[in-house]
Amino acid sequence: MNQGSLVNTIRSAGIPGSVATYLLCGDTNDIPTIHNEHTGPSDGVVFIASCTDTTGIGSVAGNVVMNGLNHLKLGWAEAAMAQINAWLQ
Repeated sequence: MNQGSLVNTIRSAGIPGSVATYLLCGDTNDIPTIHNEHTGPSDGVVFIASCTDTTGIGSVAGNVVMNGLNHLKLGWAEAAMAQINAWLQ
């Protein structure tokens, strides 16, 4: 942690265009019992701008913001599962 941010290092490394990458984001910061990120639009944990950022991604096959879902619900909400299923078809 004392080494600074790894964000630019990860972005610079990139994801090859041969790897289809999907970005699934939420837009509701309402996770119970945690201090939700509230200084900008987020899913409670990740800013929407960060989640939808395609810097360093060679092939963005899907980029969706799910309305009404927080970071946790992206893993089990019906709408999120339907989106993931559609991408996998």
